[in-house]
Amino acid sequence: MVEFLLVSALLPTFLLGLVVMGAMQPMGHRHRGTFLSGAAPKFYAVCVLIAVVLALILTGFDTEQLGLGELSILGNRGLAYAVMVPVAAGVALAMFFFELVVASTALNRAQASVVSIRREPPAGSAPHPQLYLGSDDETPIRRTSALTGVLQLVEQPVIYGAIALVTAMGEELLFRGLLLSTLRDHVPVGVALLIQAIMFGANHASFGVRNVLTKSVSGISWGLLTIAFNAIFVAVLSHILFQYLVFRRLARQLESHE
Repeated sequence: MVEFLLVSALLPTFLLGLVVMGAMQPMGHRHRGTFLSGAAPKFYAVCVLIAVVLALILTGFDTEQLGLGELSILGNRGLAYAVMVPVAAGVALAMFFFELVVASTALNRAQASVVSIRREPPAGSAPHPQLYLGSDDETPIRRTSALTGVLQLVEQPVIYGAIALVTAMGEELLFRGLLLSTLRDHVPVGVALLIQAIMFGANHASFGVRNVLTKSVSGISWGLLTIAFNAIFVAVLSHILFQYLVFRRLARQLESHE
């Protein structure tokens, strides 16, 4: 299955690209981490975009194989269009709060709802914005360069929006469109749904191990939307709404700590 290999190559290609970009920086350069932090989300969007172009070429722009067929639910087009927006919004909200709960629980069960962002890190720490739990212990939350890059992009809403749209639409076309439809031709639908969700979760490993779990759950949710509506459009809408909710949350936190 060439389609399976194409989607599977997305993560290693992204990681290899980061390694190469890091190696191109002068040895011991103090801004290497900052450079990769800002480049990671942008480079990932480029990787997704390239993969989408290859998928379009590979399938000969086959709308059915790409999950771009006519919307319907239980064979009813009118019902699909009537419920698509509330369903997409409901799933986006559910995934957003699910990730909040998982992240908060992992940080501190006793202070699950207390998360803040400080602009000035403690002396001797990295120069980019850091996440802290509470205002007393100020224990830094472990995060990766990709998450740091997302935080930096929050202050550039136009660029953030462009990247969010590319990744949301591109990932849905690749994972819930191309990959899910390909797998359904070879394995039972439940197995196909699980495989694409796990691969989607693994694709976010650069954001931290916890994100593999949360994104896998998101992959299942958006995969179910694709199966239920017979196309990826509702999943795309839900994914975009989810990205917007994340942006608003981070933007409010940054504003409150300026």
